[in-house]
Amino acid sequence: MIPIKIRICRKKFTLIELLIVISIIALLAGMLLPALNKAREKARAAACVNHFSSLGKAMQLYTADNQDFITPYSNENGYTSGRTRMWHFASSLGLISDYLQASRGGQIVGYDIIGGKIWKGKFVCPSYVPPAEWVTWSTPRVYSIGLNSYLPELFNAGRLPKIGRVKKASGGAHALESRQGVYIHRYYPLTDASLQAEFRHSNRTNVVYIDGHVDARNGREKIFVASDGYKDDFWTIN
Repeated sequence: MIPIKIRICRKKFTLIELLIVISIIALLAGMLLPALNKAREKARAAACVNHFSSLGKAMQLYTADNQDFITPYSNENGYTSGRTRMWHFASSLGLISDYLQASRGGQIVGYDIIGGKIWKGKFVCPSYVPPAEWVTWSTPRVYSIGLNSYLPELFNAGRLPKIGRVKKASGGAHALESRQGVYIHRYYPLTDASLQAEFRHSNRTNVVYIDGHVDARNGREKIFVASDGYKDDFWTIN
């Protein structure tokens, strides 16, 4: 039997055809990437809401365990004893860290440097990008969530209220998204250099209220644009 040789002709792509294919792929990528980025940001925003929800629950547990006082800036305000513990610290130095099972690092809502190593808190907003220069600060520490500044003011005055004394727990802000500060300046929430509120999610900031629920507020609202920190129930909780 005479063997039959089959020759397969393989057509090579021309340069023009390759360029056309590459152009089509680039066009499809250009159409898909914005949708993918939008979906990714929605997922980050949802994760941020979950972080705030966890904080709200932890704050409510703290209130239940501490004679109905709302979660303060620090424990050194006349009704608790022991070494100083702060609302934003992790491990045994935190006021709410036990409820959040945040036993590692320095912060629960920000970044800091411990032993030359950068630590990211367990409840940092996934969309948060800290200022590049923070690692050079004398106290290298930044926060993605800040307390309503009225609470440190109450702490300094030694008159933090019980939750039953808050005039509108469902409308008073406990904490919201921060540019870098551990609390948000209630008089200048849009303009203070280091204590600004941050609107990372389609110009909205997540807020956990005194009663523990979470909501997103728009950066164009009066409470931010024309804040009256002396009177507005959002800031002045009692």
